[in-house]
Amino acid sequence: MSNSSNKKRITHTKTMKKNKKSSVIVIPQYREDAISWVLHSVKNVLGYEDNRKMVLQRFIPILPNIEHVRTFEATIEYKEGNKKDYDKKYEKKIDELQNYCREVMQFDDYVVFTATNIEEFREDERDLETHYQMFIVDNKNRKLYVIDPAIKNGKTYGIYIPQVAVEIIMPFFKENGFKTQFVKLKYPAQTNNSEENADIFCQSWSLYILIEFLKDNENLENVTINIPRSQEERYDILLHFYKELFSSISTLQSDLKKEFVSEVERYNLENASKIKKVNPNALLMDMRTNEMS
Repeated sequence: MSNSSNKKRITHTKTMKKNKKSSVIVIPQYREDAISWVLHSVKNVLGYEDNRKMVLQRFIPILPNIEHVRTFEATIEYKEGNKKDYDKKYEKKIDELQNYCREVMQFDDYVVFTATNIEEFREDERDLETHYQMFIVDNKNRKLYVIDPAIKNGKTYGIYIPQVAVEIIMPFFKENGFKTQFVKLKYPAQTNNSEENADIFCQSWSLYILIEFLKDNENLENVTINIPRSQEERYDILLHFYKELFSSISTLQSDLKKEFVSEVERYNLENASKIKKVNPNALLMDMRTNEMS
C-alpha cells in the first residue's frame, strides 16, 4: 500500500443530518465520500511510529526489544531541484538506517521494525510514494524476515516494488552474515497494479501480517500467512482489524479525529465545514466490508 494522498472518490456534499442515537453524522447519498476520507485518515494514522508500536503491544504484549521498535519513513526534505542537497540527505538517511540495523543485529532476541521506500529525487515535483515494509531480525537464527503485503514467491502484485527491502536492507543483512527471506503469504494481500483499483493499505497489512507471523509460531521459517484469494474476504479481514484497533486503543481514536479534520481542511473541500462534523470513529465502526473499495 502506498500512503499516496490521491483519493479514489472526492466529491462535494450538500446535506447532512445527525443521528443522535449513534452519534454518527448520517449522510445517506454522500456516505461513500465520507468513508473514503475516513479510510485515507486511518492509513495515515497507522503509519506513525508511536501508533505502530502501540498496535504491536496490543496484540503481542511480550514483544522483545519493544523499546527499539522503529519506523523509518520515506521523506527527504531537500531544496527543490537541488540534487546535491538531496544526495547529502539521502546518504544521511541510509546511514541512520544501517546504523540501526547494525545495532539491533547484536541483540539476543528478535527485533521488529518498519521502513518505507525512500523518496526519489525529482526536479519539479515531490515523490509521494511511501510503501511500507516490515522486518523481523531473528538474531538467534541469524535470519531476516521481510514483510511486503504485495509479494508472493518473489513476484510483486501491487503498485510499488519493495525498494527499501531489496536494494538496501536485505543486502546489508546479507553482508553481515544473515539469511533473508520474504514472509510467505498464501495469496498476496495487495493486488492489482493499477493506480485506480489497487489496494493501498500497506501500513495496515504489514502490521496485520507481522502480528499473524509472530503469534504462537515457534518455527518462523515454515509459517505461511493465510491471506484469502478474494478481495472481498481480504477487505473483511482488514475492516475487522480496524474495528478492533480503533475500539480498543483510545490514542488511535483521538489521532483519527485530528487526522480526519486536518486532511479535509488540507484538501480545501467546498463543503469541508460539513464533512468535518462527521465522527470518523463512529463511521468506521458502522462501515461494511463492501464499502472498503
